[in-house]
Amino acid sequence: MNPQHPLTRSAQNQLITKLQRFGNTLNVQHKMALCALNDAMTSMAEGRLQGRVAFGLPTGTGKTLAIVEWITAVHRAGLSHSVAVAASRIEALCTLKKDLMANGVPESLIGLLHEGAKKQYSLEATTDNDARPFLLISHQLIRASETNLTRYNAFQEKPRNLLLYDESLITSDCNHFGTRPLYASLAACIEMVKGIEEHASISNFLTEIKAIISAAEDAYDPIDVTLIEQPQLDPRLAAQYQRFFAAKDGGKVVSEFLKAANLPLRMLKSGNTAIVSYQVVVPEALKNILVLDASFPIRKLCHFDSSITSAETLPNLKKAGVPSFATLKRFDHVDLYRLKTYGGRYSMEKRFKDKAMAKEVTEVVKTIDPSEAVLLFLYKTSKGGVNYERILRTELEKAGVNTDATIEIETVDHEGKTLIEEKPRIQLATWGMETSLNDFKYCSHVFLVGIVHRDDTELQGQYLGQIQDLNGEIGKALTSELQVSERAHSAYQALSRGTCRTVSNGQACPMTGYIVEVDPEIETALSSVMPGVRWKTWEPFYLKESDNLIDTWVGRIRKYLNDLKDNRISSQSLKKAIGADKVAPDTWTAIIRKIFRNVPNKEIPWENTELFTWKMEGRSLVRETVSHFALEPEDVA
Repeated sequence: MNPQHPLTRSAQNQLITKLQRFGNTLNVQHKMALCALNDAMTSMAEGRLQGRVAFGLPTGTGKTLAIVEWITAVHRAGLSHSVAVAASRIEALCTLKKDLMANGVPESLIGLLHEGAKKQYSLEATTDNDARPFLLISHQLIRASETNLTRYNAFQEKPRNLLLYDESLITSDCNHFGTRPLYASLAACIEMVKGIEEHASISNFLTEIKAIISAAEDAYDPIDVTLIEQPQLDPRLAAQYQRFFAAKDGGKVVSEFLKAANLPLRMLKSGNTAIVSYQVVVPEALKNILVLDASFPIRKLCHFDSSITSAETLPNLKKAGVPSFATLKRFDHVDLYRLKTYGGRYSMEKRFKDKAMAKEVTEVVKTIDPSEAVLLFLYKTSKGGVNYERILRTELEKAGVNTDATIEIETVDHEGKTLIEEKPRIQLATWGMETSLNDFKYCSHVFLVGIVHRDDTELQGQYLGQIQDLNGEIGKALTSELQVSERAHSAYQALSRGTCRTVSNGQACPMTGYIVEVDPEIETALSSVMPGVRWKTWEPFYLKESDNLIDTWVGRIRKYLNDLKDNRISSQSLKKAIGADKVAPDTWTAIIRKIFRNVPNKEIPWENTELFTWKMEGRSLVRETVSHFALEPEDVA
């Protein structure tokens, strides 16, 4: 690291000044980490640093502002470096462009590339972008097609010096199809084209692939990898029928399935079976990428991508004594209340239909000081027609909470002037809005009314894409680890939209968060990126805590296994034997996981009087005899 490099020094000074102007108090460790980021941008632009490098700096520490100030420093120095900046939200890119222009970077040098036909944005897309050294683009533009590469990565007929990627870089896309909805859609589409000569080719393909998938499901063995080879289909024909079936009732799943035409497929099973494949969507030609991702320390999917290196492992950062990024920000003044109940889509839909969850949230919101702002993350309107926002607004209004009320907030403009603004007191956001936005950072109370739970098989398919191996080994432990990791990533990003985003001398500003999530592992995962956070119990008024249900089943399982004469039993047979047939798959996973939780070697979950233990082998529980002296007290749950 070379903090004395003129470009690095200039960008660093500007960045520190701007952060302090916005109310941040930076300690030495924070400044060192930002200097490392500025120098990495300089080094990559000059060709001294290459590859894909992730900076997992905590939320609110200045990563996005660093982009603005570094590009500004490049312009002021009259340097020829060219850079593309990618973010998930177009409006965030519009804000980035406005900030650059406010810093004196001419509009003519800043490109903005987006497809704005369907939606109006505050700034229009630009043309002649290959003549603009600074180009702002969406993640989707990169991921949509490799043919877009020349649209964003070329400056004066040469590749740009570097790409700054804001948020997680997931280099692959997973194609995921539950076999039940896929069968139904295939059957519907076969009927649409059956007996029509002009559709003979696609009719034959659909009939054949349906039979192949059905045979694979009949022969499915969880121990073996079940690969499915598709019949060849002309890519032009596949594209034609993607459009054709997309417009037909019952044809949407097949339309999506045809996007994976000619790709190898794999069948996976977690409860029901599913078909997955993957595509690498971040072009290999993009070799120099700096990833600015606060979730990197906890988002396991990113760690399985061998093309990405953590900045913390760079020798020059270690040599310079740059502290671990996890130590830069503490959360000693942040309280998180967890409601120990299920927060997945299915559970939340049920609990909004009977209003119980909306009443539960309202019960807390109505106790909050009316001068303090509240941000609530909800699911989007469900397929079953449950409008979460409308239901919650109704319950809040019934309880006397004015959802249209405003409060006065102090803000700071680009010149450092303090302004007083009127802001909504109650902000309702949907999942998908938990990244990029800084509009809610005045909210001192943040509610996560459920957290998105990704489908097990979809997550497994995404993992296979990250390791780029469809034959990769997948177990329950890995799947559980990925599930917790993804939920923690979403929760961390959502919580960081509130006041805890702002840092003062290494401490997050005070905030209270409320999380609906049954799995206690969320606390461990979040604490790793929110050190010092204080966990408390959200006591329910209308709902029963689901932890009691899990504990009940755990007790039944232990008793059953202690009395079992066989030395092996599959998880599904156990479920049936103890009468847990109707327990949801996610709940059953949580029950099994709790049995084996907090065991260092994951193989000695409990001891009984006959000196044997049970351990997981694949999808089965297996008894093994152990020596009494092999059991240490801390090994026994």
